[in-house]
Amino acid sequence: MAKLTLEEIATLAGVSRSTASRAINNQPRVSAEVRERVQHIMTCTGYAPNTAAQLLAQRRLPLIAVVVAEPTEALFGNPDLAELMADIAAACQINRSLCALYLLNGTEVPPALHAPQVDGVIVVGGPTLGGPIDRVVLQLQGRQLPLTVIDRFSPEDRAGLVIAIKHLLQPRTARVSSTV
Repeated sequence: MAKLTLEEIATLAGVSRSTASRAINNQPRVSAEVRERVQHIMTCTGYAPNTAAQLLAQRRLPLIAVVVAEPTEALFGNPDLAELMADIAAACQINRSLCALYLLNGTEVPPALHAPQVDGVIVVGGPTLGGPIDRVVLQLQGRQLPLTVIDRFSPEDRAGLVIAIKHLLQPRTARVSSTV
């Protein structure tokens, strides 16, 4: 059986998507009867909510966006860059934050990269003066997003990633842009 969506669970329960969501998340304004019906359908169908989506919607964990301002081939063809991405993901996990990867097509920053959905940004790319990374940084600074730029990286810098992400997650009044 294909994995059901929240909308399909709601339809089966005869309620709206938002009511099904409130029932699943034990929020108020849902009758006991509706809550039990939704739970019964979840049990019968094996439905499990998408944890990452719930965390994003409920803002329980902060979100760090990783913007790669390098060609896609570089990300998947360069073992050092792939290792850096794994290290960033591990540092996000240590800081109890989610990590979202954005591969740029050109130099335009995706519209989804806005506060308060995103708590901080790590920009990864080469140091070409006036190149794509500079334009990306300017766009992000214009959106009032705290950021860290990684234009070079060595294994000795791993501990710095944890500190950089912790810095990005500080309250906005305590942050200043930085470069690793």
